[in-house]
Amino acid sequence: MFTQTINDIFTPRLLKKTYALISSKAIGLDEVSVAFFEEDLEENIAEIVETLLANSYAPEPLSRIYIPKAQRGEMRPLGIGAIKDKLVQKQLSLVLGNYFETIFSDKSYGYRRNKGTHQAIRRVKDYINAGYTHLYRLDIDNFFDTIPHDKLLTLLQSHIADAKVVELIALFIHNGSFEGFRYLQHEEGVHQGDPLSPLLANIYLHQVDHYLEEQNIPFVRFADDMILFARQSSELEQIFAKLHNYIRDLHLLLNPIKSRQYHIFKEGFDFLGIAFKGRETSIESQKFDAIVYELQHIVKSRYPMSEMVDALNEKLNGLTRYYLKFIETSHPQFQLMNDALLLSLANRVEQEKKRGSLTTKKAFRAQLDEIAFPMPMAKMEKRDFINRIIARGFEAYLAGKTYKKSRKKIAEKKQVYAKKYATSSVLYISEIGTFLGVAKNTLVLKEKGKVVLRMPKNQCERIIIASRSVAISGGVVKVCADMGIAIDFIDPFAKKPPYASLYGHKSVYAKMSLKQLQLLNTPQQMQFAKAFIKGKVKNQINYLKYLNKYHQRFDEPILAMN
Repeated sequence: MFTQTINDIFTPRLLKKTYALISSKAIGLDEVSVAFFEEDLEENIAEIVETLLANSYAPEPLSRIYIPKAQRGEMRPLGIGAIKDKLVQKQLSLVLGNYFETIFSDKSYGYRRNKGTHQAIRRVKDYINAGYTHLYRLDIDNFFDTIPHDKLLTLLQSHIADAKVVELIALFIHNGSFEGFRYLQHEEGVHQGDPLSPLLANIYLHQVDHYLEEQNIPFVRFADDMILFARQSSELEQIFAKLHNYIRDLHLLLNPIKSRQYHIFKEGFDFLGIAFKGRETSIESQKFDAIVYELQHIVKSRYPMSEMVDALNEKLNGLTRYYLKFIETSHPQFQLMNDALLLSLANRVEQEKKRGSLTTKKAFRAQLDEIAFPMPMAKMEKRDFINRIIARGFEAYLAGKTYKKSRKKIAEKKQVYAKKYATSSVLYISEIGTFLGVAKNTLVLKEKGKVVLRMPKNQCERIIIASRSVAISGGVVKVCADMGIAIDFIDPFAKKPPYASLYGHKSVYAKMSLKQLQLLNTPQQMQFAKAFIKGKVKNQINYLKYLNKYHQRFDEPILAMN
């Protein structure tokens, strides 16, 4: 039983110590920044303690935002709280965590002290090596957002002696959020983004851990991602049937897409970004593709060469600390990463050579020698690899220089024809009584029944009708819709944009309009609106900065807009 009272948990000394652990700098709805809070830190902490002990403390509503999930197209809601509320929650998570760590299962690895992905992966490998070749991968559907409040609070009451501590936790899980100007009640779940939420999630799922351990079922859990192990398929099905009913009793549902049975030697499975097949591990394929893309993106960046090398090493060191630990050096993924780096770095050498920022092979070698390449290499191997990068980059540079004159001639000839077609690709119709039709692959313009112009339809990019007495056939409209040719109706005397335009459903304008309509009444509409406003403000600030270079009187407006 956790016996500390609210008076024990919250003292000015403890809160001041805990404040140093808060890493998030996001500003809540009260608009109090970290810098502003720190100006009167002791006074602010004293006020928090006073309201907590007087039972008058109330958290600020959260600001709800959405961030992309790993799955393409899905968005994850996050709640941004006030600094003072983050501090209170952080303190709660520390002291309660000390107690619950003593009762949590050693097979639970997510959001735990001195536990994490490394240990979880190793535990999975231990089970596989011990002969547990059948497994069931479980994922709880929308777990954080569906934890029932009443059951969670009842569970907390059975562990926490001071009712005031449970009441304080209840305030945080019942706290609503604002999405724009709309207030959202919080009827179930814990807020993703709250410092206390990971601990509450583990407390709730500890019931599942305890149930599995009572049944002597081998498992590994990382947050709501869980794997059950068995030696036989039939044994696994019985285990799953029991657990499925138990999870349903907790008012949770399994994700039907992510929850399924696997055989380690047949199809293998993915867990925490690592792919398991037999006794071999590698980086999960989609994650590997994303890693290679990010490495190439860093190399292609506009950073100076030395800064690019630093950014690349930061990423590579992160890979070494996790993903690369679980891959044998003989695995093809090591070679693929090195090959991708060879190609992108050779291209970078070519570009640097063109810009003249680095010119000699010695200068390039000095920079590239600082890179911690993924595949372990002896000193001589690394030198040879770097020489290949430089040689390839220099070859590309010299080839580009050799054929520069021929490219210039082709570009000049291209410009001649581009101008020619630019002037002949717009069909302008202004004569009264004219008729535009289509015959085979040609647009035909008639005046008083007589053909006055023929234009191949693949040469036409735009039709401008500058008279109200022009007729066009349905065939012309069909051709224009299929080929993306815009038909604009203008008043030649008004000097205004077209008063009407016809676009096909395949055109970019139609697609954009449809996408804009689809965004209405969705969480993304506010994100886009905010992005547009931020972009506009940023442009205005940049313009003021430009003017300020010469007039030196816009410092205050610039600071105010920031």
